Amino acid sequence: MEGIERMEARQALDEIGRRQQGVIDRVIVPRWYWWFVSLGMVGVGIAADTQSARVIVPAALVYGLVLAAANFWYTLGLGSGAKVGRQLLGPAGAVGIVLFIWVVVGVSLGVAFGLRAAGLGTRALRGQPSEPCSFSAADLG
Repeated sequence: MEGIERMEARQALDEIGRRQQGVIDRVIVPRWYWWFVSLGMVGVGIAADTQSARVIVPAALVYGLVLAAANFWYTLGLGSGAKVGRQLLGPAGAVGIVLFIWVVVGVSLGVAFGLRAAGLGTRALRGQPSEPCSFSAADLG
């Protein structure tokens, strides 16, 4: 009898483990999202390297809009995976998150362009490359 109880307990624990893994697999942010974010940032970086506002601004705006749309889409659970319950977040919460992103981006751009216009920008804001590093092993002593 004890052998049967142990076997049933083992099966029950295995089932619990499978269900836990299933929940984890459904709620984790999918890989495509992180590839999307990183490749978009590479694109914005390439645009920034042109040092042309006519290239940088549209690239950053398009990336920001598309990223905000992807966040909104995923937050509402329109993709595969678990959906955030309405009682937890709901459409108003998703809209709030997207609006928060827009406010942060808007304020950041406003401050950056304001500092640049006032002549207080850093090298990066002025589009100038940083000084090359001249540190070597000989400097260690």
